Amino acid sequence: MRSRNKRRKNSWYIIWFLILFFSLASFTALIISLPVWQIQKIEVQGVRLLSGEEINRLAKIPLGENIFLVRFGRARLNLEQIPVIKRVDFLRRLPDTLIINIMERKESAVIVLGGESLLIDEEGVILNRSPVYIKFPDISGLPVIYGLKTEWIEGYRLRGETGEEMIALLRELKNFISPAKLQIDVSNPEEMNLRVDDTLQVKLGAVRQIAEKIRAFEILFNEVKDRKLNIEYIDVCYPQFPVIRFK
Repeated sequence: MRSRNKRRKNSWYIIWFLILFFSLASFTALIISLPVWQIQKIEVQGVRLLSGEEINRLAKIPLGENIFLVRFGRARLNLEQIPVIKRVDFLRRLPDTLIINIMERKESAVIVLGGESLLIDEEGVILNRSPVYIKFPDISGLPVIYGLKTEWIEGYRLRGETGEEMIALLRELKNFISPAKLQIDVSNPEEMNLRVDDTLQVKLGAVRQIAEKIRAFEILFNEVKDRKLNIEYIDVCYPQFPVIRFK
């Protein structure tokens, strides 16, 4: 008898729990469906090279969607196809505003390919070969790279062994801030040359040990930059034994 009463009591607990659960679920669904949660405004943040209006157009998130129920899969896919975008996040600002937060890639160098100037970041991504318009930034302080071959580029990125070598060079140049102007000739990957401030030639040789070569040059340059007009070239092909040849 006691066991039967206990089972009956437990059954009432379950029934009341289910009633409470479905009541809360219905109440939550009612609250979420209120018009106050419809998206009325979309803000784009973080853009520098891109247009916020263009981002909004490509995201294709319609106004009037429920801010809790809207999905971002298609919008994310559309925006991540733009090379200059490194990351995109979607944030909800209740009750009715959606924020598209863009992280753009940062230009690290200019590539001269034929008659075209291409912006490239330190990962080898070409920024302005893009399906959308981007604002061309001030490139006066960026290294300029000549001599790349079209076969080193696939789509929007440097590829292959030589492409990886150029990316390694870009990463080293990112922190190299002493000279105002840098021009790099990579037409022969085994005999690369660097020109500083339009006057000083630096022989880099192959891209192997590029970190050591850049460091060796920077140390030498800081010592002789006041006499650079009297230098014919600096050779750091062998960074352990750098050479300065005076005129």
